[in-house]
Parts: sequence; structure tokens; C-alpha cells
Amino acid sequence: MAYQRGTVESFNLWATLVGDNSYSWSSFLPYLQKSVHFAAPAKGKRAANATAAVDLKTIGPDKGPVSLTFSNYAMAISSYVQKGFAEIGILPTNGFASGTLNGSSYVLETIDESTQTRESSETAFLEPALERDNLIVFAHTLAKKVIFDSQKRATGVSVNTAGKVYTLSAKNEVVLSAGAFQSPQILMVSGVGPKATLENLNIPVVNNLPGVGQNMWVSF
Repeated sequence: MAYQRGTVESFNLWATLVGDNSYSWSSFLPYLQKSVHFAAPAKGKRAANATAAVDLKTIGPDKGPVSLTFSNYAMAISSYVQKGFAEIGILPTNGFASGTLNGSSYVLETIDESTQTRESSETAFLEPALERDNLIVFAHTLAKKVIFDSQKRATGVSVNTAGKVYTLSAKNEVVLSAGAFQSPQILMVSGVGPKATLENLNIPVVNNLPGVGQNMWVSF
């Protein structure tokens, strides 16, 4: 539920490493803002010494589908921990969504302010769109691989529902969004990835892209 953004420097480094300024902080920020809206906690529900600050200008114009707020409850010790941080030079800051992580702050959370229930990609994006005519959801369905034609153009996805394997065909495009682990995994079983790895697993090579599934960075 915690919501924070990377630093300005980390986004700019990302842009430099991939050679694409679209990933810089200034280019990426409008999309981060577009996805969220902030609602202040109800007055009187948080202790007076647990007031949470947030940089509203950086959060965005309060129009996105994902709800951001602070929980009604704050642990009593937190106020004193923050004072302790200040004593050693770690000063209070307006949250961790403005491109800097230096300082201390109460955690901004992806929860609905009125109900104090967790917000998710399902509640924020999927549920409001379920009544649209151009959206069909295949529940309990596993994507097996992307199907390519002879021109190496993605034409559909092979899926498995309750043991039955079939193909969902695409008229325009296939958008692959399966996370940091499953996206490269699906690409590789579909024949897109390092040639040596694919051939070792007897997967026909559609496109030899050595970087797929490589160079995972983990930071703590």
C-alpha cells in the first residue's frame, strides 16, 4: 500500500543508461501524476502530533484513478521517531513522491480515504472499465506465449483456461504487461530473447535479443 516514487537522479540515470530521454524524471512525471489523486485524511481522525505532509504540486491535479491518502491511524511512537530523526539531521519532508528521498515522512498509501480500504490496479483501473463494450476479461487464464506471423508481427496470444489451450487473435496489436519477471519469461518462451538460451531449450528463435531476461537489478 505504500506509495513513493524514485528520485530525480534515478530516473535520469535510467534515461542515460537506455539512451532514451523519455525515461527522465521530467518526461515520466506527467504519467505518474495522471494515474493518481490525493485526498487528505478526515479532520480529527489522526492525532494532532501525527500531521502528515505531502507535496500536492508534484502529486498532480487530483484526477487520476488511484486513490492516495494517509491512514486514519498513526502509531504513537512515530511522532517521536520523527523527532529523533531530526536530532541527527534527518529532517521532516513533504512525502516521498516529489523526486527526493532525503528526510523523514509518514507513508503515503494507496487506500480509499472514505473507506480506508486498499486501492489496487483492479479497483482503480479494471472495475470502472468492466462495463465497456470493448473490454473482455478472461478469468483464471494463463498466457502461454505470444504468436508471431512470418513477418515477425505479433498476431495473438496462446492461453490456457482450465487445461484448454486456445489462441486469442489480435486485430491491431498485442500489449504484453506481465511484470518484471513474467514479461521477459513470456517473451523468451515466445522466441524473443538470447539465441543461445532459446536454442538450448529448443525454442524457435523469432528475434535474437540478448538483453531479454538479463541484467535484473535488486536494491535494498
